Amino acid sequence: MKKNLNKEIIIETTMNLIIEKNGSQNITIRDIAKSLNCSHPNIYNYYSDLDELRWDCLVYALKDMVSTVLSALETSPDQWQRFNCFFKNLTIYSLTHTAWYKLIWFDPMSKDIPEKIKPLLLLPGQNLANMLLDIFPQLKTIENSYEISRILHRYLHGELCINISARITYEKESDFTKMVETNCENIMKNFLNQLNNIHTGVKNED
Repeated sequence: MKKNLNKEIIIETTMNLIIEKNGSQNITIRDIAKSLNCSHPNIYNYYSDLDELRWDCLVYALKDMVSTVLSALETSPDQWQRFNCFFKNLTIYSLTHTAWYKLIWFDPMSKDIPEKIKPLLLLPGQNLANMLLDIFPQLKTIENSYEISRILHRYLHGELCINISARITYEKESDFTKMVETNCENIMKNFLNQLNNIHTGVKNED
C-alpha cells in the first residue's frame, strides 16, 4: 500500500485512470485501489462511493482547465488577440484532455450535485464573463457579459461534442481550432454590434 494515502493522491490516481480508460464510467473503486497498491476498503475511508470521488475529480478537471487556459492567456493590448488566444487555448485543452472533458460534460452521475460542488461549477462561467468584460469594456455590464459568455460557451461546447464524438472529423486539428476561433470572433463581433445599435438607437435590418 502506498504511504500517506489521502484524498489528493486518490484524486490524482483516478484522473490518470480516467485518461487511461477514456472516461470515468470505465473505472471502479477496485481499479483505483489496484493502481494505489492498496485494498479497496481503504478508498472508502475517504469516499462513501465512486460518485462522490467522481465529483471531486470533476472539480479537479475544471480547475485544471481554467488555470491552464488563463495562464497561457496573452497580455497583448489588442482585445481580439486576447479573445482569440483564450478560445484557441480552451479548444486545444479540451481536445488534448478529451476524457476529462467527457467527465465534466458527458459522464452521467447517479447522485444530485452535492451542495459543496455547486459554487465551484459556476467558477468557469464567472471567470469567462469577467474576462470578457475586462477585454471588451463596451459590454458595459456584467449581465451583458454573462449573456455573451453563455452564447459562446454553448457554441464551443456543441463543436467540441461533435468533434470528440467523431460525428464529424477534421483532417487537421489546427483546422478545427482555427474554425472555432473564427466563429467565436464573429459571434462576439455580432453581439457587440447589436449592443452598439441598441445604445445608438440604430435598428437592425431584417
